[in-house]
Amino acid sequence: MTTARTVGRALTTVFTVVVSVAVAAILGDSAGGKILAALIIAAVIVAVELLRNWATRRSRTARRLLRPPGSLYEGVWIQKVRAKGGSDVLSADEANSFSVIAIDFQDNGFHLNGRAYDSAGTEVAVFESDGNITVDDPRQKSVYVWDGRLTAPELYNTPESNRRGITEMTLRSSNSGDGQVHHLGKGILMDFDITRVTTAYANTLNLKISNESQLYDVDVQQDLAHKYASVTIPHPAQLR
Repeated sequence: MTTARTVGRALTTVFTVVVSVAVAAILGDSAGGKILAALIIAAVIVAVELLRNWATRRSRTARRLLRPPGSLYEGVWIQKVRAKGGSDVLSADEANSFSVIAIDFQDNGFHLNGRAYDSAGTEVAVFESDGNITVDDPRQKSVYVWDGRLTAPELYNTPESNRRGITEMTLRSSNSGDGQVHHLGKGILMDFDITRVTTAYANTLNLKISNESQLYDVDVQQDLAHKYASVTIPHPAQLR
């Protein structure tokens, strides 16, 4: 349980006691007083819950404080391929060296968009989650189904370019983790490490940004990919 949730529940408990004592002092220990206290408490709890849901949908800052399931994944990440294999790997699949993935809150859950690149920083594929990411919050494990396509010119708009798969990720710290990509119907497996792109980390890549929200801009992500491909990258463990 997060600190914000713990504090919120503690304040609710304190408020309940205060209202009960205040109403009892005014109306006495009567049935009417108890009913009034219960109504006041219920109304405030409902209002607080509505406010929490509203803030969660509209504010990254609120999500960082309230930590709804999946919020630790929110952000932009480098997904570095560690190993790949399978029975139906095309040259464009083989070229996949790393991806830039952006996880953001949409509607009532977290959605992912990503672009894959070769070692020179040239785009080789695009993909996005089919629906929201499913998160096992206590274990910091997530899974999502994705749809994508290879973007190599020779494969443009051909059936061979289409990809669909399942990705599983596990956070090992707030800024790093690992996982595996399964390409359905292709027999392709890819193991990867993920590293959160913070403002400080972006600056080590000579990508000058003032806040992490700028990383959601596609042009900034393209620049990030080019700079990532051109420098020596620290191991994710160094960024914890």
